[in-house]
Amino acid sequence: ESRVAIAPDASSIVFADSAGDDTQLFLKRRNEIRATPIAGTEGGTSPFFSPDGEWIGYFTQGGRVRKVRVSGGGSIQLSNSSNDTYPVGEWLDDGTVVFVGSSGSLSRVPEEGGPTTTLRSANPAHRDDPSTLSALPGSRGLLFTGCPGNCASGSAVYVYDIKRDTTRLLVPDAVGGWYAPTGHLLYTSREGGLYAVGFDPERMAVTSGAVSIAEGIAPNGFAMSVSGTAILTLGTQDFSKSTLVWVSRDGTEEPFAPDWTGAFEYPALSPDGRSVAVSVRETVTQLWVRRADGSRLRISRGDLGSWRPSWTSDGRAFAFTTTNAASSEAGANDVYLSPADGSRPPQLLVDLDSGIWEAEFSRDGAWLVLRTDDQASFGVFYARRLRGDTTLALIHSDSSFNTQIALSPDSRWLAFTSDRSGHAEVYVASFPNMQVKYPVSQGGGKEPRWAHNGRELFFKSRGRLMSLPVAPGAGFAPGSARPLFSIAAYADAINRPQYDVGPDDRRFLMIRRPTRESGQEVVLVENFLSDLAAKVAR
Repeated sequence: ESRVAIAPDASSIVFADSAGDDTQLFLKRRNEIRATPIAGTEGGTSPFFSPDGEWIGYFTQGGRVRKVRVSGGGSIQLSNSSNDTYPVGEWLDDGTVVFVGSSGSLSRVPEEGGPTTTLRSANPAHRDDPSTLSALPGSRGLLFTGCPGNCASGSAVYVYDIKRDTTRLLVPDAVGGWYAPTGHLLYTSREGGLYAVGFDPERMAVTSGAVSIAEGIAPNGFAMSVSGTAILTLGTQDFSKSTLVWVSRDGTEEPFAPDWTGAFEYPALSPDGRSVAVSVRETVTQLWVRRADGSRLRISRGDLGSWRPSWTSDGRAFAFTTTNAASSEAGANDVYLSPADGSRPPQLLVDLDSGIWEAEFSRDGAWLVLRTDDQASFGVFYARRLRGDTTLALIHSDSSFNTQIALSPDSRWLAFTSDRSGHAEVYVASFPNMQVKYPVSQGGGKEPRWAHNGRELFFKSRGRLMSLPVAPGAGFAPGSARPLFSIAAYADAINRPQYDVGPDDRRFLMIRRPTRESGQEVVLVENFLSDLAAKVAR
């Protein structure tokens, strides 16, 4: 969302930055010392220039694609069907704007406005929704980043041939792709660094091996104008230095396990709060359990990634989902159950034809809820009782992107995140019938978690952890949400909450991400194409 765009003639750059509680686009002209805010672009992210450099396209919440003149003037809406999760777009030479649609498809709208049409349909089975876009000259195709399995464990650069309506894998284990008129495809690796391979834009095919162009470039930390000026972002975040911390309601922080660092994800506290199951992203993401005495136990499932744990109500075991970066086929992700003490290997708990991305046990020990994808929808919910009739039942499916399921302690309400309104918000639905749905966040919301006493629902919104009071009773009777503390320093996600609530509901287990390296710089490079040609010729 904060990527920088360079004008075609390199006379200016535009980027998104914070402005109060929101974002705004800023323009930095080459002959001016300071960047200035662009009027009318409040809430804007992910800017991109028109081919003539006269306009800036960008995105705002609610799936809106907008444009504004560089010289000033009112902002104009082009479409209201973009994807809030992947707000990326490109302005093609043929006068159309291409962007990621609400369903993960590639959509197109004329630059002067008009009907939005689908260019490339999404395919949930392959999960290669574009998270970056870069146009090839002549409007013949688009380079994009997609995830062959799950974005946390793998990504690759693809090319989409607009005329033939075909997609081809170009570079595995890569993020971001850019065409250079020297006949090269530039990309960054997932670990950092800028590389080039020979590329034939007519055949849309790679023609040579990779050559290192620059080290220390952040993943996707590259932008280039058609005139050959580039911007490089140097320095990356070393997520392996993340820590687990307790954060009180007033934002006071204290270490949870000061002797333990790692690329932590999706922590889940045991019911008594004395142990935590948490994923650690390494070559293969694995689950670890840290027990009350400080000892740690790794839970492995072969060469599959293991993550997103949920404890049983008695604290003796937990469920988790698996992911396989080497496979994009539906069904590659299942649910396993592991004893907390590792006394026996994890056992397969649920296997569906579609991939399972979340598994949630209810705190009263009555239910298991699953989130899956199928061929038509991202975010389908299933539920089954743990006693009596244990038939797995479909409880929710629509065309929205639905994630982050959270059952209330009494199993009467299911909180989840959905973009059904055009942008991500938190909803609460009656469980298990899902017939009554209440929106509980305003202006954006995600990562819901219930208090243990059922009297509060916590969620993240506009850079804060929020507390929503919920009155006891037969119906859902929420009060007014209030902010607790800033979450800027802590991990967040779109697929599963990146925090958990302590047993006393007074503090929260968060993942503190390391700050970027102090030496990080954003560097403008003139005559980049000459440097590129010299390096690939060696």
